Amino acid sequence: MHTNIHVHLFSADHTPPPQLYYLLRGALHGPARDVLGLLGQHPATVAQLMALDRSLNAFHFPWPQAFELAIKVAKGMEAGDLLLDLGGLITMLTTVSRATRAEVQDALGVDAQEQDLDMLEHLLKRTLELKAANHGLPFRDALCELVKKLYDAHEHHVQELNDQGEEGRISYSELWQAFSASPGADTFKRVIVLSINFDEAFLDEDLPQLDSSPTLDIWAQIAETKTLVDQQSVPGQREIVPFLGIDPRGYSSADLLDLAQGQVGKDKLFKGIKLYPPMGVRVFNDKLMPLFRYCQDHGIPVLSHCSVGGAGLRGGYTNYADWASPSDWQDVLKMLATRNDRQGVFRLCLAHFDRLEQANLGGQGGSTWCPEIVDLMSSYSQVDGVKVYTDVAFDTVNGTKKRKTYAKNVRYMQQHGLTGRVLFGSDWWNYLYECKDEQAFIDQLNIDDDDDCWWLGADFDAASNDFLRDVCAPLP
Repeated sequence: MHTNIHVHLFSADHTPPPQLYYLLRGALHGPARDVLGLLGQHPATVAQLMALDRSLNAFHFPWPQAFELAIKVAKGMEAGDLLLDLGGLITMLTTVSRATRAEVQDALGVDAQEQDLDMLEHLLKRTLELKAANHGLPFRDALCELVKKLYDAHEHHVQELNDQGEEGRISYSELWQAFSASPGADTFKRVIVLSINFDEAFLDEDLPQLDSSPTLDIWAQIAETKTLVDQQSVPGQREIVPFLGIDPRGYSSADLLDLAQGQVGKDKLFKGIKLYPPMGVRVFNDKLMPLFRYCQDHGIPVLSHCSVGGAGLRGGYTNYADWASPSDWQDVLKMLATRNDRQGVFRLCLAHFDRLEQANLGGQGGSTWCPEIVDLMSSYSQVDGVKVYTDVAFDTVNGTKKRKTYAKNVRYMQQHGLTGRVLFGSDWWNYLYECKDEQAFIDQLNIDDDDDCWWLGADFDAASNDFLRDVCAPLP
């Protein structure tokens, strides 16, 4: 296996504080909402979910009880099923913030000797303390305070380094070095690095004390990407293949097309497009359609986040996570497939397979998007100028029960002849709290393991070569 299709290099400098607020909030909101069923509450309608979100912001009953119950339930389940591990989260936040581990622990209210306890337990304790100390401080404000402490720790280090005559901001090149030092990273001869445009996503968010814009905007990311490629990319040995994060907000349709024509293509800096719908972008969008037609005509691959987790807005009155759904691509693909003047193939990867180990493919029920992704892969196989792929980025399968389910679904993909369109990606650094490094991620997928082989590295590479065929020379 030679290609990793999914590597993120954004840091606290490239990411606005509201993003971390929503990631932490989601870590509380999801488990607590699920466990409300154990309290006899079963939210189903949009109105009920909106009321639930409002009660979380104000920290009204029954959220504290729900969190406490979630902790008890999680401790009786296999590790990682319900809660994120705090020790792993601290590792991830230390990477993204450049703060010391002690400062990250302090920001989260974590005692150094207790770092193996669950994140939810600590955040619950910390937010309850803040609420009590500030005469009923709303949960939203308490969590914002924790996020601001983390960013303040980051800025403290930036200033210290600047005072010493060093560059304090975290560059793509530094993050690339961290990725390269991860065990197993030397497996890859080709790495697709993904930029994300955070410039517009949080401008309308009213979160106290938190700035809505990243310190380094998308144009700074583009400049850092060019520096990284110039310094580190060696075709045939270690090739860096950047994808450009696109957000139609703040651009006209013509501006978006100009951006792609200037920056994306076979002989350009960026070789593909990255979309992140959960940050508030519908893919069936008048501004995006000329861009999609351009990608189809020039063979530019598009990778779109297709999971209810990850970056983006969380817990608002609109469920932005649903905007990542594969069903949102139906009308886009239909229009591209029926173009009379198309000159190429629109290659789309619906990332993460949301998530493979939870799927119920070919059976009854199931709460993931996997069956929809499989349907799109079956329906669009290039004959009509559209080809759909997926990847296993962030697809962690630790745990006996998960692994059994995962094995069944891998066999389902093999039986339907779809393994040739599944790409490998580790989703570094986002998965660091679930997997220790690249090698741990590779090992759990049993790649090229003769005893219990699920995926073949050769299949992953063949799919990647096909996905990138019009913008990159194939790897042997």
